[in-house]
Amino acid sequence: MFDKFSKVTISTAAIILMMMFVVNNNAQSLNYPQPSPSSSVMQVVGITEVSVDYSSPGVKGRTIWGGLVPYDKVWRTGANMATEISFSTDVKINGKDLAAGSYSFWTIPGKTEWSVIFNSKTKISGGAYDKANDVLTVKVKPEAGEFRERMTFLIENNTNDAADIVLHWEKLRIVLKMEVSTQELVVKAAAKEVEDTWSTSFNAANYHLGENIDLQKGLEYATISTTIKEVYWNLRVKAQLEAKLGKKDAAIKTMSKAIELGNSMANAPFDFNRMKSMLAEWQGE
Repeated sequence: MFDKFSKVTISTAAIILMMMFVVNNNAQSLNYPQPSPSSSVMQVVGITEVSVDYSSPGVKGRTIWGGLVPYDKVWRTGANMATEISFSTDVKINGKDLAAGSYSFWTIPGKTEWSVIFNSKTKISGGAYDKANDVLTVKVKPEAGEFRERMTFLIENNTNDAADIVLHWEKLRIVLKMEVSTQELVVKAAAKEVEDTWSTSFNAANYHLGENIDLQKGLEYATISTTIKEVYWNLRVKAQLEAKLGKKDAAIKTMSKAIELGNSMANAPFDFNRMKSMLAEWQGE
């Protein structure tokens, strides 16, 4: 009798333990909404990568400006850890230089003007601001915006050379004007790599042609490329650069060779007809 009772008790205990394990395991796998979920935005501006990582609090019916976020006090500009902003190259923010790197992003909101602070110390909690690590401070005027429940960073009006970095929460926006020297960055990078293969020097020449900048330097790159290997792609770029520089006879000769190579390709290049028309125009046909 005792043995039978013991077996029943042991079996019951095993079932209870198993149920506890299942409940505990399920509890560990459940996800719940966070009060201020993590968020991020990334944009390439020209060749510069810009990213912002932050926690996004909600309005939740509260008074934000002058309430939850006091005026004239340093704010981590979000929740949890301080917001972090990164630039892969040197940039200008509202006309002021800022070196490539990652920064914590702080603000001092005011009723009519904000201070925006880029601080060299990152990965820090909201209360660990140290003015000694400030790298750049700019002043901005807040703007009215449509209601937005969660604090959000946006990168807008993106071109090859500029973009707006926008903080938008509740009915307020601040806008930072970012500028990058894309042409200068590309030209410097190209100068270091042009002799690696025909394609690297071709890309440099093609960039100069497309942007219509320093055409003589572009022709030098095209010549390096065609010296390494003559293909349709680099010859037609070299010919166009020669034509723009007034070297008509050289341009005709180079483009004729490009057309000859294009005719031998299994599939006609996408711009083949345009290059043939260009050659005919130069020849006066």
